[in-house]
Amino acid sequence: MVFTGIGASSGLALAPAFCLTPKQGPVGRASSRSFEEAREQLKRQYDQSIAALTGAGRRAEAEVLLCHREMVSDVLLEERVNQGLIQGLDPAAVEKACHILCQMLAQVNSDYIRQRAEDLKDVCSRLISLLCQEELPSLAGLEREVVLVAHQLSPADLATADLACIKGIVLAGGTLTSHIAILACSLGIPAVVGCPHAVEAAKSGEPLFLDGASGKVECGLTHRRKTELARLVKEEGERVCQLAQQALLPSVTADGLPIRVESSISDSRTAQKSVEYAADAVGLLRTEFLFHNRESLPGEEEQLQYYLEIARQLGGQRFTIRTLDIGGDKPSPCIPIPKEENPFLGTRGIRLTLRQPEILLCQLRAILRASAQADIQVMYPMITSLEELQAAKQWMDTAKKQLAQEGLPFDPAIREGIMVEVPSAALLCDLLAPHCDFFSIGSNDLAQYLLAADRNGECLPQLGSYLHPAVLRVIQMVLDRAAEEGIPCSLCGEMAKDPLATPLLLGMGLTNFVVTPAAIPALKEGISRLDTGACRRIARQALSCSTAGEVVRLLQMEREQTVPAR
Repeated sequence: MVFTGIGASSGLALAPAFCLTPKQGPVGRASSRSFEEAREQLKRQYDQSIAALTGAGRRAEAEVLLCHREMVSDVLLEERVNQGLIQGLDPAAVEKACHILCQMLAQVNSDYIRQRAEDLKDVCSRLISLLCQEELPSLAGLEREVVLVAHQLSPADLATADLACIKGIVLAGGTLTSHIAILACSLGIPAVVGCPHAVEAAKSGEPLFLDGASGKVECGLTHRRKTELARLVKEEGERVCQLAQQALLPSVTADGLPIRVESSISDSRTAQKSVEYAADAVGLLRTEFLFHNRESLPGEEEQLQYYLEIARQLGGQRFTIRTLDIGGDKPSPCIPIPKEENPFLGTRGIRLTLRQPEILLCQLRAILRASAQADIQVMYPMITSLEELQAAKQWMDTAKKQLAQEGLPFDPAIREGIMVEVPSAALLCDLLAPHCDFFSIGSNDLAQYLLAADRNGECLPQLGSYLHPAVLRVIQMVLDRAAEEGIPCSLCGEMAKDPLATPLLLGMGLTNFVVTPAAIPALKEGISRLDTGACRRIARQALSCSTAGEVVRLLQMEREQTVPAR
């Protein structure tokens, strides 16, 4: 049986299915404890998982569980449950409350908020299981390789698991922006989400195959089919190992041009992956995880220790810290942001921190203090004007003066750059460049703002967006201006890791790619097969195309002629 879901994390996996479904106790679905008792027990379970994850350096997952723990105490949830309780013993009240609240969240015009509905469902399902004294299968004792199969999965399920045993994940629900999808990607675990029929058909112990790129899932395998798929998985594993070995070598084109391949990370675990795949540096450290899923702002000392931990993991390698890039589309409970009709065009990135400068000043002080012990540069997101950049740099000057007066060490020559991710910054790059030490082109946001289309929406083709002629012309303009001003310019986002776009970007003059650690081996391998002369020819042809479709066809044709058959 073959099913198709959403490919959330690329890779092939073939292993016995491990179906995560509750085991009912003798009381079935009838509750024998109070809602308050179940809630307190769930809090204790979350506390244990958070402690385990934090101790293992899995900070991002711990932050997600902190959010889940806070949901357990949500006043609105408690009110809804109490309204439906029958003698205080009816788990259906929790189910109904969850359904109502999830409907409310689903109506919000924000992918981030809608995703919180998935978090709430997970919390409520755990509450119901505790009310009914159902035992949720534990992954703590997992000793064999499996493909996890579940209706939904959260970092709490993985907190005590040996991740080496998890070869793949198949979920009935979930989206590309769900916590598990993002986690699977960062860990390099193949995953398919949004595949309910496969979850229903899978049986624990029976072999299951998944392709995390195409979203295909197969179960009920014949012996012959299992043998065929095992060969495919073996070949893919050998290819991945070869790529991983090549990743340890410097990134150089076929005709000898050195290319920098840097990583995009968010915590100490992905910092370890960056080192493992021999990234030349960290081109983007996202700091949003420090602010997500918490009621109070992280203090200067907490941020300082976070940056120093990253520095320790990187072993002295340079890393670029992006100041807080949060806003209406991805809010945090600790930062008040007014409701906006169009959050992507609202208060986010540097706009937010300039309006709440105490947040920016605290972060810059922590970054500067860390720079006394590590090779750090700082990057401002969502810059749209010279005035914004000047204002951000003024706050940097303020932070330096304060630390100097307090006798605290820092690097006075710390490098400052910007994300070029909105059209105004690209058009003003000649005015912005003299005030910057470097540029970093954010291909995801740049494409959506240039094309006036939500990059997560159906109206914007996933492939054609950043290959649109308008986007290519703007990227070329920024690269040219950076070269004229003599400042480095990198590019991050989906375009940076797309093998179809690699020769085009090289031909346009890009010599610094920023990608997730897992994407480094394939990118380096692709670069090693390319000749810069041929790449420049491809870029000239692509920039003369009239439509994204023409660009795609050109690049596909060139790729077929370049990539050797396997």
